[in-house]
Amino acid sequence: MTAKLYSLYEWNARNFLEEMVHLWNETLSDYFPLNKKLFERNVFHPLYLNLERSSLLIDNDTVVGYLIAKSDPFRVLGGRGSLWISCIVVHPAYQKKGYGSAMIKHALGDKGNVYDKYHIGSDPHHFFPGIPQELTEAQVFFKKHGFNLSGEAYDLHCDITKYHYTSPPLDEEYHVRRLLPKDQGPLFQHLKENYSLRWFEDTKWSLTYEKNISSLIGLFHREKVIGFAHVHTKGDNFWIPSVYWGKLHNPSFGGLGPVGIHKDYRGLGVGSYFMVESLKILQLEGVKEMEIDWTILVDYYKKFHFKPCRSYIHGQINNNVENES
Repeated sequence: MTAKLYSLYEWNARNFLEEMVHLWNETLSDYFPLNKKLFERNVFHPLYLNLERSSLLIDNDTVVGYLIAKSDPFRVLGGRGSLWISCIVVHPAYQKKGYGSAMIKHALGDKGNVYDKYHIGSDPHHFFPGIPQELTEAQVFFKKHGFNLSGEAYDLHCDITKYHYTSPPLDEEYHVRRLLPKDQGPLFQHLKENYSLRWFEDTKWSLTYEKNISSLIGLFHREKVIGFAHVHTKGDNFWIPSVYWGKLHNPSFGGLGPVGIHKDYRGLGVGSYFMVESLKILQLEGVKEMEIDWTILVDYYKKFHFKPCRSYIHGQINNNVENES
């Protein structure tokens, strides 16, 4: 039983899509069952998939392992040389034989050709914000390979059918609704002025290639966009992973996030008003259970009856060197 390692630059991975998804489910389906559509969407992103640092483990023309690495070579996100390890999967029969270590070493590269930072998860179009807490062996594995593990993130869950949400009092100049095509320009301007470049680029990509603007809810003061929320409801063909893990057996499952408020309106109770009004819209649309993806604001969302359902720990290596071109 001897497998050989190839980069995705050397060996075409699309030919093995179904095998790769099957292998994922052989190893991770107890916690994170996956289908081909979500795998393809998250992995084969034309801007971020790093063919040279990603790898396939092949034995007799069969995929028995793979590592997906992403980077930002065009500086779309304004990064300075980060590499993300999106996932690493090895067939149970090939584990503890050094193959996982070989894929990690291939992704990290040699000392003369490195990135400033390496991250576990948290990649553009991510599966996970970090290492799932259930995967304790994975935490040991990454720590062994030099990753610093610190800082937690959470997915939150709530059955919103159990609660009657009441908006805090605000004047009549505030209102909340699904966004319309005409709102795209003001939305993009709002994103540019108030949040990270990543939120702006992710939203722009999604609205251009994946979904309609009505999949976002907006907060308005008079007619000005002062807040936004990505939402996921019944019938959507676009799913973030935390929602996807929960909706497989529940068609009334929904999700929310990311959510943002204009910097000049924070601390005024506007955020709570927006959250409640968004939840009321989702209730009317038939969403019953829902999740919030990748947050550290556990105490804030507790006010709306959301509780942690999954947790992740961040893994990172800092190199503090010149990044590669």
